[in-house]
Amino acid sequence: MGFEVLLPSEALSEYVSGYFLVDKNNDNGDEVMIFESGVSLGIGIGKPFAFSFGQEESEDLEFTSFDKIFIFNNVGKKASFMVKGRVCLIFIVLTHTGLQYLSNGARISFPSDFFPLSKLGVPIFNLIVKRKLRFCQNTTDGVKIIEQELCRYFLKLKELPEKDQFNVQDPFLGLG
Repeated sequence: MGFEVLLPSEALSEYVSGYFLVDKNNDNGDEVMIFESGVSLGIGIGKPFAFSFGQEESEDLEFTSFDKIFIFNNVGKKASFMVKGRVCLIFIVLTHTGLQYLSNGARISFPSDFFPLSKLGVPIFNLIVKRKLRFCQNTTDGVKIIEQELCRYFLKLKELPEKDQFNVQDPFLGLG
């Protein structure tokens, strides 16, 4: 079981506060703690896993496949996020500017506390990027794919960094 906090590359620091990576393997439905109390994006890397929202003690949890990019809006306060299988999930914690830019400047009224990003109609994470993430076997490569897509979306009017300049940092281990 692994949890890591990663900092975004310098180019995205205005839009993304950081990444929270969950990398674990379980078969019996364990809870994943969602520490972010605001709005974040949840993106799975690799094979989809089963998930459910509900109380940990509840016997009637219905697990479904985590095969989309979801928006989490204060979910951790209200319900438990239960997962089964090999889980590699990245929560992208957005800044206020990033959230405004993601909504194209419109006032967002979220349909629920947890819903697919596609409901917002935002041109980010197209099918090609989703396919790359689905077949990605390495979390480092997955984070680089996510960083490149976030740069493409957030920095579309600015100069994009070169491919070798993507430098996600681990604030605890000093890895780059």
